[in-house]
Amino acid sequence: MADAKDFLEPLDELVADGTADPERLAVAGYSYGGFMTCYLTSRDQRFAAAVAGGPVSDLTSMVGTSDMGHYLATYEFGGPPWQRASQYEAMSPLSQVDQVRTPTLILQGVADLRCPVGQAQQWYSALLERAVPTRLVLYPDASHSFVLDGRPSHRLDFNHRVADWVQQYAGRRPARIDAGHWQRRLDELAERHRVPGATLGILRLGPGGEDELVEAAYGVVNEHASTGVPVTTDTVFQIGSIGKVWTATAVLQLVDEGKLDLDAPIVEVLPEVRLADPEAARRVTMRHLLTHTIPAVSTATCSPTPAGVMTAWRRTSPSSTKPHRTTRSAPPGRTATPGSSSLAG
Repeated sequence: MADAKDFLEPLDELVADGTADPERLAVAGYSYGGFMTCYLTSRDQRFAAAVAGGPVSDLTSMVGTSDMGHYLATYEFGGPPWQRASQYEAMSPLSQVDQVRTPTLILQGVADLRCPVGQAQQWYSALLERAVPTRLVLYPDASHSFVLDGRPSHRLDFNHRVADWVQQYAGRRPARIDAGHWQRRLDELAERHRVPGATLGILRLGPGGEDELVEAAYGVVNEHASTGVPVTTDTVFQIGSIGKVWTATAVLQLVDEGKLDLDAPIVEVLPEVRLADPEAARRVTMRHLLTHTIPAVSTATCSPTPAGVMTAWRRTSPSSTKPHRTTRSAPPGRTATPGSSSLAG
């Protein structure tokens, strides 16, 4: 197949001039790239790792099941399989799957009509039967273009799996994390930006449970206190605004995957939640938390005041006897009325 040279000849040059390590070559592709990944690993043994996304493994069944089957048969191959059996066989990766030695990850959308799921299943089954290291990952309801416009959770998972597979089979074990470097870096950044105290943690997950953890600490817990308590790697800081971004992203990924309902009471997924008012605990939802609002509850009352200013009284804790007062302006032309407004959480 002429296309194979377009990939292999440049590789030969990269290996010859020392740019590429011949022991750590990997091949990966999607759609046509998935087809070529299967084809190359069935005709060449040089690759240490392979990732085939939305692949084509058998051209005969592809023509009969793909939404572009007729086009492929007519314009790419010059006729159907029963008229050109030898051509289809020569170009099909499956015809020489017995030659594959490369550990192969296969990524496939279940709702793919262009390169149907059976193509991935045939390749996976053949490799599995031959004890070639392989894994098949199917993405529910995902079309052929899910890697571009599919669910964010699917696209994120896809890219992580590609990187992890190539690293596992073709990667070189990186040097151990330099703890001294990261301590100096934390000190430098904290002083530059006048951060009184900070901690840093780096966790590198390794194959076979060989994880690596490096921690660093800087400064004092509270610059305004006279205690001078130093920060340690066990110090707990209140998460600020950037933590909200992370939390919101994780929450919406769960919503996208159908594992969380924004309007369901929080106690349905976190039954251990306890609030001062049991009624509030039964009514608060994730949407309330994300938008910094809570439903009107008995621990908060509102009263109208002059000039359209809403005064809210609320207890600062279940055991507190002294109310805490906050005020904010009502929108122009509106007067705040008792029990009709949400309070910022």
